[in-house]
Amino acid sequence: MDERVPSRGNSKVTLKDILMGCGQPISEEQAWALCYQCCCKLKQMAWRSRQVPALQGAENILIHQDGTVSFISCCDTRQNPQLENKLVERLGRVIYTALDWGLTSDLERALSEPLDNLLRHMLGLHTATIKPQIGFQDPVTLNNIIKVCAGRLFTPAEAGGHYRAVCRVHFAEHKEFCKLLLTIERSKRVQTPLQRG
Repeated sequence: MDERVPSRGNSKVTLKDILMGCGQPISEEQAWALCYQCCCKLKQMAWRSRQVPALQGAENILIHQDGTVSFISCCDTRQNPQLENKLVERLGRVIYTALDWGLTSDLERALSEPLDNLLRHMLGLHTATIKPQIGFQDPVTLNNIIKVCAGRLFTPAEAGGHYRAVCRVHFAEHKEFCKLLLTIERSKRVQTPLQRG
């Protein structure tokens, strides 16, 4: 099955649909999970087929019911250090946007130092004034991000299971929210004719 094409079923949903459905930003833990899961998937894709997705926004990231991720639209066909740089930067932009989703322009979300540091490195915004993070190198690679995301956990070896569970819960919360909205909408439809009568 082609992971680049969104499923017509309910087994996966785009990050953009989740953000629009809930109307609120992702949590920091969800941001860590997406960084880890996406980097693992991108690394796997680059190793297998030498094709990587062109991440233009939250609409390109699919979160699956089982907590895994995949991507819509693959068009970059070669993998080299420069491309990996761009990929990391694009992913950083998507995560940063998801963290700020729904906030007005006059509000700035305060992030924890480790997450802020990670995103700054991904976006190429780090400067000499930022404390160096153990595990970072220049340029930041997918492997580098995976190690940093795993290293923040009490048991780094369990990072895959932990972050998959975070994404699985994120998916489930979105589905429950959609069901609630559907129930409210149906209830309004039933009440409207009764009120007219």
